[in-house]
Amino acid sequence: MGLLLDDIMLKRLIVLLSLFSLAALAGCDLLGVGNGGLGEAGNLQIVFDEVVENVEGLDEIVAYMSDNFFMSAKMRLSSIELWDELELYYGDNVQLSMKRGIGGLGIEYREIGGLVEATIFPVYEMFQYIIISHERAAPEMLNADETKVYEAAKDIVRAVDVRETTLWDRVYALHEYLKANIVYEHGYADNPSAFDVYGALIDGRAVCQGYAQAFRLLLHLAGIESVIVTGRAGGELHAWNLVNYSSSSASARWYHVDVTWNDRDDADSNRFFNVSDEVLGDTHTWKRGYFPHADSMYMNYFQYRGIVADTGNGLEQLFGAAFSRGLNFIEIVCAFRVGQDNLRFLPFGASYAITPYGNAELLTIKFEEG
Repeated sequence: MGLLLDDIMLKRLIVLLSLFSLAALAGCDLLGVGNGGLGEAGNLQIVFDEVVENVEGLDEIVAYMSDNFFMSAKMRLSSIELWDELELYYGDNVQLSMKRGIGGLGIEYREIGGLVEATIFPVYEMFQYIIISHERAAPEMLNADETKVYEAAKDIVRAVDVRETTLWDRVYALHEYLKANIVYEHGYADNPSAFDVYGALIDGRAVCQGYAQAFRLLLHLAGIESVIVTGRAGGELHAWNLVNYSSSSASARWYHVDVTWNDRDDADSNRFFNVSDEVLGDTHTWKRGYFPHADSMYMNYFQYRGIVADTGNGLEQLFGAAFSRGLNFIEIVCAFRVGQDNLRFLPFGASYAITPYGNAELLTIKFEEG
């Protein structure tokens, strides 16, 4: 994309970095930061003294912006082509829009003395407006649709808080609520709401972006820290969440949760509930340096629920317990290499798959209904 700048005219460009670039990011240590002040919108503005010469430098500033809803940044770029480089750097994750609610970072340019002065400012999505309104105790900030989503989200969280006591149980209950009440929108091209929290919580139809935003909002209202992660899975752009199971960011213990991939059309899965970078890395890719690290499986669904078999006999017992409950889709983590001899107990009509799961294997057993 090329953009010619007029010496007087101010060009405005709204850039969506990843599908939701305002998802919180672990802090970046940037050099050359000048004194902060208030920008035109009244939000905190930080000034970068050094001229940004390359895409890595601009990328760091964008990452810094992504960590703060209210901050804008002013800098000088060595050339307008630098922004073109960033677009190529992000590839398919960069889209252009002037629509409120899309979410991302806006940027204003003007040419001064052979350099390009740029100001980056936040542009919010619906779920971010709701979070900001909630933090400020200012419901008057919200329009009718946003208010409808906010009230629905509060009702969901109140219901979960009444039923569940532990942090793990609350996170899992919200995860299960979304799975039970959202249908993946395969016809998303004709349904723009599928990409946001309105589609997820009001219409009950969403794609991964809507799932991730809804989960982020519900967790926030429940007082649980989380972020939205963007990357690729199954060869396509994808979004999911990281959830912090510690009471403070200083001692954070993060786990990946992919509600969308757990909400399969053909089964009720928990494969991607509270997994580590290592486990998720078998199926998903993302810029790991931009997001908190998840290095534990301690709170993983199967670990927490005791659905881990250490031996063939243990596997058969876990299967028997699940089968007796009438389940037609069973997942069991095996801490040993599963062979044909370990599966002789499977009844006729059962199909199975074995996939890597960190240092273990995940055995998935399915029975056709009817």
